[in-house]
Amino acid sequence: MATRFGGASPTYAYTVKVRYIVAGLFCVILVLVLTLVFVLQRNTDGQEGGITDPNAFSSGQPTQQLAPKTEVLVAQGRIEEGTPLDKSLFTALPWDAESLPEGVILWREADAVLPNKFAKGIIIGNMPVTREMITDQRPASAIKIPPGFRAVTINVDSRSGVEGWARPNTRVDVLCTYTDPKDGQKKIAAVVRFVKILSVSGQTQSVEGRAAVDAAATTVTILVEEKSSRKVELARQIGTLSLALVGEQETQKVDGNNSDVLSADDLFGQKTAPVGPKVQVPVEGRMTIKDPKTGRPVVMVLQKGVGWVREDSLP
Repeated sequence: MATRFGGASPTYAYTVKVRYIVAGLFCVILVLVLTLVFVLQRNTDGQEGGITDPNAFSSGQPTQQLAPKTEVLVAQGRIEEGTPLDKSLFTALPWDAESLPEGVILWREADAVLPNKFAKGIIIGNMPVTREMITDQRPASAIKIPPGFRAVTINVDSRSGVEGWARPNTRVDVLCTYTDPKDGQKKIAAVVRFVKILSVSGQTQSVEGRAAVDAAATTVTILVEEKSSRKVELARQIGTLSLALVGEQETQKVDGNNSDVLSADDLFGQKTAPVGPKVQVPVEGRMTIKDPKTGRPVVMVLQKGVGWVREDSLP
């Protein structure tokens, strides 16, 4: 009855469901196969096109070939002018071989280039070092002055400069010739002794033999203690300076006081007449003492406004 009036049998309904399930599975499998084929085809096209970067496919950006690198010499930090150069002050920095600065020093050249070289100027850290930044001679402005010392410059000529024998790194005494205002005598004193010459006419390098010195005045820079620098300047103002060359075998200062003064009396062995008008100073007293050098009695007189002086030194 049910079949006759259009009702569906259970067997028929089951068959229809199975057909739908099989069709659905077939469609899924077909989609998966097509997707796999598409992916494989894209990978094959990418390899044939020269894509070497594994991330290039996903990012969609073309791969660029990297430029070759080379290691250049760079300073690890600031290097002051005149600093002796050593490989320990530098490091290697990779740099594009196609954009190397002109005259740059490569890291592999450091052992051959740096020995006995100095910084020509200030070298900035982390920047390539070129051959223009180094020099064979230490700049004059980079002379190292020890603590407590000063560099002072005096004028000399071919005579007062010992005809050029006073060269950088030699030792000299600085002498001052002046006129004593008290007695009008010419006198000479050693202002400083056994001092080192730093430069002559700005040249810091010593040469073999005698350096060329013009007849005109030239300059000599010496290294002295701070107090002595003032003595040299004062002596330059009141007299004429000259140099006395110290022998190479002498290794330390000679005995004696820098204030030792020689006068015409010491030169000729007798008392010379003073220059200028005689001035009579009233004597307020006399006493006799023993000369500490000769042991002989010496008469001392007390002059107003002057003090005790030897009677035999009065005009």
